[in-house]
Amino acid sequence: MIHRVLALLGYLAARVDALLRPLLARFGIRISGVWLVALLLLLAAAVPTYFEAIRVSPQGVSIDQITDRSLSALTSWVRLDGRVVTVRDARGTTAGNSVTSVLIDAQGNGIMLNSKEPVDGRKNITGQAANSPGAGDILRGMAPPGLLDGVKVSPNGLVLVDDVPPPESTTPWWLIYALLILAAALIGGLLIGYPVFGPERPRSRQPLASGKTVRVGVDAELRRSGRTTTLGIGGARIGRGATPGELLLAIPEAVAAPAHEVPIRRDMWTSVTIGSLHTVGRAVPAFQVRSFALHGVVSFASSAERDQAGAVLNEPRDERLER
Repeated sequence: MIHRVLALLGYLAARVDALLRPLLARFGIRISGVWLVALLLLLAAAVPTYFEAIRVSPQGVSIDQITDRSLSALTSWVRLDGRVVTVRDARGTTAGNSVTSVLIDAQGNGIMLNSKEPVDGRKNITGQAANSPGAGDILRGMAPPGLLDGVKVSPNGLVLVDDVPPPESTTPWWLIYALLILAAALIGGLLIGYPVFGPERPRSRQPLASGKTVRVGVDAELRRSGRTTTLGIGGARIGRGATPGELLLAIPEAVAAPAHEVPIRRDMWTSVTIGSLHTVGRAVPAFQVRSFALHGVVSFASSAERDQAGAVLNEPRDERLER
């Protein structure tokens, strides 16, 4: 499943690159279109994040932070969440901050609030946190019997509630996260490539019979004398080589390659990984080969043929034949 997902990312990156390559070539820009799109996505995500970062807003704190005076040194403008209950409304006799309330949070902590208007209906409270000695005792003396039973009231904490609460953030964080994920997916797909090779554990099979050949596809680079030729899928054949434990990849004569027969065998110079070549629609049994002569993927029509060819590579070689 993971290789199908990686193949999808590689396919999307390849499609974006193919669509933008002609446009970039017209302006003489020699970069992949994926990098350009990823940069634009990152800029689109950075702009609202920047404006959100510079917007002045109250800091979300707990009642314990106000009590312990562990707020940020930069501001005492705070935001608290909890249940608000009006304790006394003395607007008729006292000017200024005349409504005394208590905010009780989910942990059972309480703190005194002073405001010009009742704030019972607010979902959260914003205001200036202050240190008011004896605020807890004053609040308990004002509260009706039973209201603060079981509540741990802040002894010195007080919040002067904002007359007009600041507007909540409207930054579309879901969109920002989506842009970042899309940029990461495109970059990852470009680095992974397409199709995607995934290693597998082959089933035990009898080695390919001597003299028998199977048709294979080649998605590889043949490297000889500094020349590089890319071969498309299809047309080649594979069979036993002259040395035990060796396969011989026969490249069709029609393909302009430096050599038409490339030996494949497990040794210190060559690595062969058995697995499948994954595309968006299917998985093709394949080898991944890395050697001086061949660097790429050899695909098979079936897993059985792939495993038979792999069994040849696992055969012990006769060292006398190599001397």
